[in-house]
Amino acid sequence: MCMSVSKEHKLNDTEIYCDLLSLIAEVENVDVISIADTSNIPSALERLMLGVKYVMFDLDATRRERDSLKKPLEDNGTQSQG
Repeated sequence: MCMSVSKEHKLNDTEIYCDLLSLIAEVENVDVISIADTSNIPSALERLMLGVKYVMFDLDATRRERDSLKKPLEDNGTQSQG
């Protein structure tokens, strides 16, 4: 990971991008290695499905976090216009 984030620290786009790339690289490496080393097809499919579930969960969590961080910014923009 590029950095750990405290509640006091707000991430900029570069930091978010860097963290996402790190996460993607970790997931890709684990999935490729675990599937390639498995000679049992059902086991490989289970690992792949688990990896997809993990990525979908992470995507959902990332979207929720993005939305929660965007809301105060949008509220401030509305207040300054009105």
